[in-house]
Amino acid sequence: MERPSVVWVFSILVVLGALNSIYNAVPAMTASALASSPVVFYATVLSLLALIPAIVFIYKFFMLRRDSLIWLYISFGLKIVLSLIATKWITAAITAVFGWVVWDYISHKKIGNKPVFK
Repeated sequence: MERPSVVWVFSILVVLGALNSIYNAVPAMTASALASSPVVFYATVLSLLALIPAIVFIYKFFMLRRDSLIWLYISFGLKIVLSLIATKWITAAITAVFGWVVWDYISHKKIGNKPVFK
């Protein structure tokens, strides 16, 4: 089965977002940044660790695997928890709504009366 365009677009956006996160983390990982603010350093390390489930999720999502739902829960859940810890309430709410939209797409998307995610 051919991948729907939504899968392509979402996968590209997530990969670009992950690359952007890694690029932005490089300055915070330097020794001078650690000396000035260890909190920023540890927050950056946590955000980079949170990318691991996101990468696994997007791989399984792109491969149209239904078990991508497990990684969706882990990935989006970590992002929501980290946003709540950082008191970014609006970011946490937007992430939760967007996670629900992605869950709904994976759970219910059909082409030709056959589920896209197997």
